[in-house]
Amino acid sequence: MIPFTLRQLTYFDAIAATGSLAAAAERSNVSASALALAIDELERITGMRLLVRRKGKGVILTAAGERVLAQARNVLTEAEVLREIVTDSTQKLVGAFTLGCYPTLSPFYFPGALQHFTRAHPELDLTLTEGTGNQLVRLMLQGGLDAAILYDADVPPEVTFNPIRKVTPAIVLPKAHPLARKSRLSLHALADEPYFQFDMPPSRTHADRIFEWVGVTPNTRMMSSNFEMLRCLIGRELGYTVMFQRPVAEQTYDGGDLAIIEIEDDLPDNFIGIAWPVKSPRSAKHAAVLDYFQSL
Repeated sequence: MIPFTLRQLTYFDAIAATGSLAAAAERSNVSASALALAIDELERITGMRLLVRRKGKGVILTAAGERVLAQARNVLTEAEVLREIVTDSTQKLVGAFTLGCYPTLSPFYFPGALQHFTRAHPELDLTLTEGTGNQLVRLMLQGGLDAAILYDADVPPEVTFNPIRKVTPAIVLPKAHPLARKSRLSLHALADEPYFQFDMPPSRTHADRIFEWVGVTPNTRMMSSNFEMLRCLIGRELGYTVMFQRPVAEQTYDGGDLAIIEIEDDLPDNFIGIAWPVKSPRSAKHAAVLDYFQSL
């Protein structure tokens, strides 16, 4: 017989996700003492110390705890799929679903998704975790995310990738720039001008790939991981940048005016898609999330 219970694994997952017994107890709707007893029993059964409790500083997982957590999350995912089969709940989505997303993509995708699922499936608890491509992939493989919105360049063999949109990068210039009235522009025309680079993977890798592809060495003035600050720098007529996302507003936070110019050079394809681990079962929630994004 299996000595531990799904409830114990659920409590352990909640502690790992929140970082404290009190927060995990609130999330699980149980008392902190009951949750602590369940974890004590799980540690006794496994013969392992799974976490270290630090007074006033929450908890941290031990190396053994990290290994157990990865497998526990797989078990909980399989149990959820089994529950859906038994209850035939493919039309009624219930429970938690954590979606990972790259920070510059999340404003374009997550608010609409949350609005849609809140209205269509109010019992589905859709939450967001932001991070770089590498961070999101690692979290997925560890069981910390159900799925993630990624660029195709971030996807390793252990992850299934479902394309939802082709991404076409564009040049961003100040509206007062002499070339800003052009509808299309080669990167060669801006080779000597100051270039501001968005410095967060994979955007930096994508941009480097584009410049190498067209044979241009950009005159890099500065790199920043702040998407809007780069737009403000361009709005101040300090240079140009290349961006993959196109906010509807062409005015920056501080009032600068921007021009979005198509790149006339032939470029390699880039795609955005929904990803989850190859070994992860595709539940009704996975299918609903994928169907929503592919329908956009």
